[in-house]
Amino acid sequence: MRANTNIKQATTKVSTATKLLSHITKIAPATLRYYQDTYGIKPRSGSKEAAYIFGCTEDTLRKSRSTGYLFGLPAPRHIKLGYTVKYTLEDIVEWMETNNKNEAEAA
Repeated sequence: MRANTNIKQATTKVSTATKLLSHITKIAPATLRYYQDTYGIKPRSGSKEAAYIFGCTEDTLRKSRSTGYLFGLPAPRHIKLGYTVKYTLEDIVEWMETNNKNEAEAA
């Protein structure tokens, strides 16, 4: 009985990890390097660094996680591990690229 419970827990953990990894988009390595070099973005940034990159306060970024919107746009994806929130480089770049396209279309 206990072995079945352990197998179910392990399966749940694997499926959760798969869901987290499945959203990572295919962004050109050159684009990722450009953003890393230009903005000093780490592969996984905390809320403080991400707020600086997005040009808002940490509190605004925290609220965007609950409302789902940042600056009237869908909020960037994040990974929550316990109390820690991280933003991957791919998610930051994807959000910035989407944001730039929306600004260009509005002009």
